[in-house]
Amino acid sequence: MVIKETERAKTEEELQQAREEAQAQAEEERLVQEQAKKDKILLNTFFSVEEIEKSRDSKIERVQISIEHAEKRSTKMKEDLDKLTKQAADAERAGKAPAPQLLKDIESLQRQLQTNERLLADRRLEQEELRASYEKDIERFKELKPEAAASATAAGKTSPAE
Repeated sequence: MVIKETERAKTEEELQQAREEAQAQAEEERLVQEQAKKDKILLNTFFSVEEIEKSRDSKIERVQISIEHAEKRSTKMKEDLDKLTKQAADAERAGKAPAPQLLKDIESLQRQLQTNERLLADRRLEQEELRASYEKDIERFKELKPEAAASATAAGKTSPAE
């Protein structure tokens, strides 16, 4: 007569595998909830693909203006650096040491130029990230609202602004 049957004790490997499966399932559930939250925000924020594109274009344009200003600063700094470098070279050719303040100004301008070039690279990267992010939003919006995809395709407005 069998009174009670019990399972054998799980090995450490089986316990570890069970923990990993539970963690994977919890992560999957978290991702699903996160996507649902993002979808709700997307649908509450925009009513059409065209609105998403306008928002994207507006943000990209603001970054482009920042890029143009930084490019103008770089051009001006390069011109100033050329002038200062020429002054230092002229002093050396005349057999004199360049003024210490002139050398400091050259170093300072070189640092500013490097900082500005990093800013430019960051802004260009920001533009690309905006394009990619908005493209994902547009595609997701079309999945959530198939009628929006049909109207956007008919209007020919599905490619990102350059």
